[in-house]
Amino acid sequence: MLVIGITGSPGTGKTYFSKIVQDRFKNVDLIELNDIIRKRKAFTHIDKNKVMTADIRKLNRIIKEQLKQFSEAERKTGKRKVVIYVGHIVPELNIKLDACFVMRAHLSLLAKRMAARRYSQEKIKENLISEAVDYCGTKAKNISKKIYEIETYAEKKGALRILEDLLKDKTLGNKHEAASKKVIDKMPELLKMIKNKNIYKF
Repeated sequence: MLVIGITGSPGTGKTYFSKIVQDRFKNVDLIELNDIIRKRKAFTHIDKNKVMTADIRKLNRIIKEQLKQFSEAERKTGKRKVVIYVGHIVPELNIKLDACFVMRAHLSLLAKRMAARRYSQEKIKENLISEAVDYCGTKAKNISKKIYEIETYAEKKGALRILEDLLKDKTLGNKHEAASKKVIDKMPELLKMIKNKNIYKF
């Protein structure tokens, strides 16, 4: 079984990229963690932005049971299962991923997207800081040896090639080694926002 993650701060384009992946690779089980959280009531509360705070323990129990079922289906059919989990809390899962794709975005663009979603200034500030310090990418290293940070159109195309190769051979060897070592630095953007006395009052 091949287990992959797509993660990133809110507004970085996880859902958009996931749709591209699903259109291109038909034989994958692409699972939005928010859907599981909502349907299985795996949350502790919902804030004023209608954002659910996940019950991580319950979510992990659900995911482990789900992967067990996928593994049994794989054994019975003899066909390898490919599971892709999508969500900003992918790095919080207590599982091992064969690869994790971390979506990144300019801080100013993220701020606009979150404002359009009517996030509070406090929530936008929190997520901008999270993006600047690469929380998702850093945390994902605990559950995956292969981390691919993606921001540009070229990097998205590269990620699709990596996925295609993963489906052929989950080990990859040293292929795409340079891509897995690339880290996108957002701190200069954050410092610029701070110096410009932004509305988020850093």
